[in-house]
Amino acid sequence: MKLALLRRVVAIAVIPAVLSIAGPARAAVLAPDTPVAGASQAVWGDRWWQWALSYPSGGNPLVDETGALSGLGDRGGVFFLAGTLTGPVNRAATVRQGQTLLVPLGTAASSIPWFGSNEAEVRADAAATNGPASGLFFTIDGAPAPLPASAPTLMSFHQVSPPGTYPLTFPANNVYGAPVGTFQSVSDGYLVMLEGLSPGTHTLHFGGHFAGTPALGYPPLDVDMTYRLTVVPVPEPSGVVAALAVAGFGLMLRRRR
Repeated sequence: MKLALLRRVVAIAVIPAVLSIAGPARAAVLAPDTPVAGASQAVWGDRWWQWALSYPSGGNPLVDETGALSGLGDRGGVFFLAGTLTGPVNRAATVRQGQTLLVPLGTAASSIPWFGSNEAEVRADAAATNGPASGLFFTIDGAPAPLPASAPTLMSFHQVSPPGTYPLTFPANNVYGAPVGTFQSVSDGYLVMLEGLSPGTHTLHFGGHFAGTPALGYPPLDVDMTYRLTVVPVPEPSGVVAALAVAGFGLMLRRRR
């Protein structure tokens, strides 16, 4: 298969029925122009690609069929959900309460010199890879994800690389079989950043239709991804102090014995 076709992440995953569901998710999708940790969401989309391609094929979260590698998406305050290159997989992830989740509805990247000789050409190529999007959807525990008033539909969440390019590094034995090296690149796609999931287990279901550009060799793509997330609560500071006090009291008792 041509490398040009492999660049697009087929973000498809199927997760078994959830055995236990947390209470209502007090979650919200951030407006697409809201910065996260000092960076625009378009920049986070570029960082997602840098992350996704940084691992060799034997340990890359894009080819993970069980969710065993989902922890690689933990970037501190932001957690990257991964797509897949192969088709339906069963995947789950554990995240911490308070982390912002980057959810890729469908995204493509294009690099110089493989798909264009300059920034304008690779931008056009990245846009052509996905083509027009339609039927985008994103639900949390079976209900539509709450969108901000400034962006009432998911079509508002189109993110492209800021002006200029960013370095995209392909390691040895990378998932695309591409030459090893760092290449100036751009990204184009739809992504949302979600925050506020309550502790417990939640099901995210998202995707849409991407028409591609068949005349250029980019076929249509239907993305339908389901992710089961376990959100681990973070103790309140007062709880941490209480726990330390109890531990200290126990240590004191042991010393008296």
